[in-house]
Order: sequence, then C-alpha cells, then structure tokens
Amino acid sequence: MSDEGIRAVGRALSSLLQIPVHSQSDLSAWYEAAARFRDLLNDQPENVLDSLPHELEHFLVDADIRLRDREYAWVQESRIRHLAVSLEAGLLEREP
Repeated sequence: MSDEGIRAVGRALSSLLQIPVHSQSDLSAWYEAAARFRDLLNDQPENVLDSLPHELEHFLVDADIRLRDREYAWVQESRIRHLAVSLEAGLLEREP
C-alpha cells in the first residue's frame, strides 16, 4: 500500500474514533460508519486488514461492548488511537 493510502486509512480511522457511542441509539450509526471504514480497507490494492493489528478487527465489531464496559472502551480506544496516529504518519505496523 502506498504511503498516501496508509495515511488515508489513518485519517479514516481517526474519524471513526470521533463518532460518539454513548447510548444504544448511537450504535447503528457507529456500525454503519465502521462498515464504510471496512469498505475503504477492502478497496485498497492489497488486503491491508491482514497487515494491521488484530485488535482493529475487535474495535470494528465491539462498539456494544465498549458501551457497556468503559474500562474496556478506554483500553481499546487508546490502542486504536495510537494505531491511527501511526497510520496518519505513514507507518504501517505489521503484525509478526
């Protein structure tokens, strides 16, 4: 994936992190945005999702858990925020 592609994924992930999930009614909009983010990943020339930390996959499907468990939310969002910053800088952290 090109550096600009990596940065675009990072910006999209940062945007996804900005979508609030404070109630059950927020979940639908969040999951729709997560689906659009996944589409962006699938549109990349390589299967970039396989190159990203597995915790991103959990982040994309765990909004309901984060709503119920604020400690889990804090830990998960902190890790994903770090990933987003790295991607925005053009750094792709490949899993071993």
